[in-house]
Amino acid sequence: MARNRERNRSVRMLLVALVVTLAIPAAGCRPGVPALQTRTFSLSYLKPSRAESIIQPYVYSARPGAPGTMSVFDGGLTVRETPDNLDRIAAVLKQYDRPAPNVRFHFQLIEADGASAPDPRIASLDSLLKGLFRYRGYRLLDEVPLTVADGGQTSTRVRADGRSLMIYVVLDRVRAGPQGGEADLRVHLADAPGAPAILSTSLTVPLGKTVVLGSSQLARDEGALIVAVRPELLPADSASGGS
Repeated sequence: MARNRERNRSVRMLLVALVVTLAIPAAGCRPGVPALQTRTFSLSYLKPSRAESIIQPYVYSARPGAPGTMSVFDGGLTVRETPDNLDRIAAVLKQYDRPAPNVRFHFQLIEADGASAPDPRIASLDSLLKGLFRYRGYRLLDEVPLTVADGGQTSTRVRADGRSLMIYVVLDRVRAGPQGGEADLRVHLADAPGAPAILSTSLTVPLGKTVVLGSSQLARDEGALIVAVRPELLPADSASGGS
């Protein structure tokens, strides 16, 4: 009998301990509060500050009881979030963390009213120029290639009948697509760094097509300088000549 009473007492104590254990929620598993995990993402090409702005909508910092957090360091970021959100963040970073597209620009500096006979070097632009301007003739002064990475900038010199000019290029954003895509471009033409602009423009240009960026009157009032450009998207592994 004594043995049975002892066994029953042990069973009752075990049941009480089990009930108490089940009644206490595990840490981080309170009802209605999701469990969070921490994951670190390394970046190969994307700037951490840019990655932070892209990922911010996936981090719920105002979530009651279990706010999401994100910290940025040189070369990556660390996020504390729900597992499904961390998987979404990984997919988004995989989409954006790629080499920046490189675009090669072929610039042509053209003088209007600079020739009585057609210049064969710009014969392909003849109909385009005549549709935009009403000068007697057009002559190619100089042409230069420039390669710029998306978000980058660079500059070079162009010649205009003994006059040396600086052309500055900023490539703001490239959007490649099945039909060629387009790029947001800023171009500044001046005599020297810090000098007043001879021509300054910002516009979206189609990749693979020649576009006339604008014109500027010559000082002698006998014509104009015209800047044309043809942008070409380069393969992703091409080195950039921009800075």
